[in-house]
Amino acid sequence: MQYHKTNRSMSFELSPLTAADGQLAAFILNEPAAFLAFSKATSISAQPGVYIVTNANGQSYVGHGGDLRQRISQHTFGVMQPMRIVAIIGQTKPLDREEAATVERIIAQALWPSRDLDLNQHYPHGGRVSDDQYCRLQAAWASLSAAFRTSMPELAKPWTGPDYAQIPAPDENTLPGGRRIARRRGLRASIVPASGGHVIEKGSLVRAEPRDQKRRLSWAMRSECRFAGILIPQGDALKLTRPLHFATIAACSRFVFDTTETAIWQSPDDFLDSPAA
Repeated sequence: MQYHKTNRSMSFELSPLTAADGQLAAFILNEPAAFLAFSKATSISAQPGVYIVTNANGQSYVGHGGDLRQRISQHTFGVMQPMRIVAIIGQTKPLDREEAATVERIIAQALWPSRDLDLNQHYPHGGRVSDDQYCRLQAAWASLSAAFRTSMPELAKPWTGPDYAQIPAPDENTLPGGRRIARRRGLRASIVPASGGHVIEKGSLVRAEPRDQKRRLSWAMRSECRFAGILIPQGDALKLTRPLHFATIAACSRFVFDTTETAIWQSPDDFLDSPAA
């Protein structure tokens, strides 16, 4: 996959960085001329993909678009010129929009522990893909990230799990106790206060599918948790194999029941048993 552009005395050649598994390819655009050559190769650039924009301070922002050329042009011709743009597309076959959104979230989570990630006021919601698709896209990023080790080691970061699976260290200001339990339509879950929010306890039962089929974030969280072994099937529900941390009780409700209701969480004294294993 190469593109050549000749302009009198100047010649530009774009050669992608390819993954060993043949699923993803990355174009490194370090200057406007490189982006111009990329944008004119419409068979390559005018398709869904993911981009990583790095500014002069070394911070990177991850995004996706249905037409990658148009989406990253907003960064190229802005007032603040980026230091580098990495455009990622399908290598052997184009990504669809949901797959591109899923790869965007995978990359953001891979870069999340680093201070170099700029979340741009929101975290990617991901896409709605099947479990098989999600596993394939995870393998695709793992293969492509390994190809960055020599040229851009700051991007050569594997996916280590979702950020909400990282439990913060205990805070001395967090009051002990305070466990709450919720039951709804055969699901049972319990939460406890923790530093910066609440922890959903291991053994809680989670709704298998979101009620709203259009909720990309709910789909993405279930996909990545099943992939990581954090959620496993139990009957018609999913069982939590490890605790998860969320900033608010509403976020806990959204993850477990796909609702933002908070009044459903009650004291264990109102129940005869605990849902936690």
